[in-house]
Amino acid sequence: MSDLGPFFGALVELAAPAVMALLRTGLGMFVFSLLMAGVSYSVAASASAGRGFVAVAFTLVVCLVLGAVLAVKRAVLSALIYGLGKMELGRRTLELIFGRLLGVDETAPSGERGGVAARALERMPLAQAEARLSEAVRGLLKGDGNASWLRRGLQTQLLQRVEKLTLARFRSEGAAHGGVDLPKMRALLADEMDQLLRDTLDAALMKITAVVILVAGGLSLLLAFALRHHSG
Repeated sequence: MSDLGPFFGALVELAAPAVMALLRTGLGMFVFSLLMAGVSYSVAASASAGRGFVAVAFTLVVCLVLGAVLAVKRAVLSALIYGLGKMELGRRTLELIFGRLLGVDETAPSGERGGVAARALERMPLAQAEARLSEAVRGLLKGDGNASWLRRGLQTQLLQRVEKLTLARFRSEGAAHGGVDLPKMRALLADEMDQLLRDTLDAALMKITAVVILVAGGLSLLLAFALRHHSG
């Protein structure tokens, strides 16, 4: 991901919010696991104390595994949200992607943004625009195998989410105008990409947290009630 190096090298600034999110999530899951362990024990122990302890052990393992997944996810997403506000990561990632699609002067009037090749890009068929977008993102995702897990996670999340939002706008533009004006899309998305990403990341944070809590709690209670009613 050499194209991303110049500004992702400065992402050490995002380590602090990522670590804070990791610690907060870990603490929250620890408290949740203790509460669920108590509930599971009270349910299963009505049959026998041994079953209560089995339910507690299962609850702690489930919460540990799912909590670790949630902590990492929230760390990456929280760091991205911070970066969107402080570093305009959405806009800068968009510029990197479009830098592979275009290489022309965006300040010139439409029809004068470059030579013949540049003008051909101004109204591109949707299928071709989609293919070029996918190719550009794949190219940016390659390499940099020595990067830390946080940097790899941030880069992958940013590129994939920017690609998804850009693709949706391409399809809307293609349906309305029979093609995609790449320089126009670049200008429009540059103004709103950070806010679009923030909205999607906030929703993703809430969704993954709710899913993990429901799954962990549900599995713990399911086993506890199964142990309570199991005969023999």
